[in-house]
Amino acid sequence: MAKLVEELTDLLVRRQKHALNAAGKPCVAMHDVGGVKGLYTKCSPPNGSSAIGAKSWILRATMGGKRCEVGLGSYPSVTLM
Repeated sequence: MAKLVEELTDLLVRRQKHALNAAGKPCVAMHDVGGVKGLYTKCSPPNGSSAIGAKSWILRATMGGKRCEVGLGSYPSVTLM
């Protein structure tokens, strides 16, 4: 049975961060967005002098029996509404 995820608000999306791997290094994190099946936010770690990493919207779908990821745009340029 699929897990149920609460729908995210703009504030919750803003607060999402990248993950840390087993070695303690920052890595990309995919966060499930409730309300739309297959919609995720991808949070990348910061690079260079920036304090905040990039966030983007990803739609995971199955096409022709293969799973693919479609980028929908960056956050906050593409909003929840």
